[in-house]
Amino acid sequence: MINNYKKIVIILALFSCFNLICLYANGDSKLLEEGKNYLTNGQLDGAVIKFDTVIKNDTQSADAYYYRGLAHYYKKDYPKAIQDFTDSSKLYFSLSEPALQQSGDFIKFFSEQRSGEVKVKEGLPQKMMDARQALAQEADSYYWRGCAYGNQGDFEKTIVDLSKAIEINSQHFEAYKKRGDAYYEIGNYEQSLLDYSEAIKIRPDAESYHKRGAIFYTKGDSDRAISDFNSAIQIDPQYAASYVMRSSIYLDKGDYDKGQADAFKAESLGVKIPSKLLEKLEKAKR
Repeated sequence: MINNYKKIVIILALFSCFNLICLYANGDSKLLEEGKNYLTNGQLDGAVIKFDTVIKNDTQSADAYYYRGLAHYYKKDYPKAIQDFTDSSKLYFSLSEPALQQSGDFIKFFSEQRSGEVKVKEGLPQKMMDARQALAQEADSYYWRGCAYGNQGDFEKTIVDLSKAIEINSQHFEAYKKRGDAYYEIGNYEQSLLDYSEAIKIRPDAESYHKRGAIFYTKGDSDRAISDFNSAIQIDPQYAASYVMRSSIYLDKGDYDKGQADAFKAESLGVKIPSKLLEKLEKAKR
């Protein structure tokens, strides 16, 4: 009788613990979503408080560290953001790696994902889908940490982290663009040119064309620079910076009418014409 009573007590205790665990899990999930909503709405302090609570309850919550890192980043508290992205990258790695190494299929999937040869497929086993998501978040953790280092002026560390993000996800469009910016900052124009070109291959956009065109202009290749500024304007007719740069090149080539037209167009888009360009216009007008 006593033994049966003890069994009942143990079962009830275990049941209570299970309910408590579920309660915490559900509560943390709700807090995480609330924090993400705060983050989306720009309520950064509120977001940090929510993610703090989740981490207090579960120190292994990769998502909480990641999103708290974003909140710190947008608060411009870069040291705290760097620490959170460091923690989230480690946790996402721990989530992705074991699952992907459990079988030959997982290993094959892992190598293909690393090389960018695989995109989301229907019918993938849940573990593989979860692992793929963790890989994507791991890459994004390195990306955002690299951005934080860049905002602190540490472009060498920026390049290391963005390279890691690209190693994990070779189709990481934003990582190529930001790494191109970092290489430009340290004067490595050739590598910067290559990164903007890779970004354009993945997803052509006005900014990448403009930045690549600016490098061609710096290198003295005015024809390729104009071609890239043309592409930027074709994608986004409101991209004023490309009109400014193209105006300068036309004036260098002695084409006053086109140079003036681009300068006026840039001004109509709300851009103040740089003094050097005004000087070129005055000189060409004479």
